[in-house]
Amino acid sequence: IQVWATLYQPDIIAKIITALNEVDEFGNTFINQEEVNNNGVLLIVVGLIGLVSGLLNTVVAANVSQKVGARIREDGFIKIQSFSLQEIEKFSTSHLIVRLTNDVTQVQNLLMMAFQMLLRIPFLFFGAFIMAIIAIPQLWWTLVLFVIIVSLILAVSMKKMVPKFGIIQKKNDAVNTIVKENMDGVRVVKSLVTEEIESKKVMFFNDLASSI
Repeated sequence: IQVWATLYQPDIIAKIITALNEVDEFGNTFINQEEVNNNGVLLIVVGLIGLVSGLLNTVVAANVSQKVGARIREDGFIKIQSFSLQEIEKFSTSHLIVRLTNDVTQVQNLLMMAFQMLLRIPFLFFGAFIMAIIAIPQLWWTLVLFVIIVSLILAVSMKKMVPKFGIIQKKNDAVNTIVKENMDGVRVVKSLVTEEIESKKVMFFNDLASSI
């Protein structure tokens, strides 16, 4: 509905502009006030429909992403509780904490973005593409060329970005490991006066992750 409202508004505006500069049988320009008023009201109605659908979309997206995140955390925690001692030894505590916190948050953000943008953009893109071809059929090849170029840029960008996410995840695990060790052994750290050394470790991995 939001995509329909977005794509329909330019058509209404075009009709209003035409109504403001209509030409009579004698070649004189005049304002078709009735047409302007009707399309003006229609533009407001369509705009309000788009606004309401957008707000509802945000509410539903937030609700779904939060519920999915809560379910993943619950299932993840139950799964960890069912681990054998041998399985627990394969994972560090910080690794598991990251899975239940940071990773779940990333899933929530992805779902929120998917419901708000990723599902809407393809409809918006192809709808605008079809309307542009209908409006300017002579330039269809430039639109097709534009789509191909954009697709290639996205493919190259994703190919370079995806491996970096794995590296960042490992650095986040390392930071969480250091923080947990420091929290568990805070008395030892203070007694040995190694606060500055431990702080530099955390800063090192943080800077490394942010520079990727």
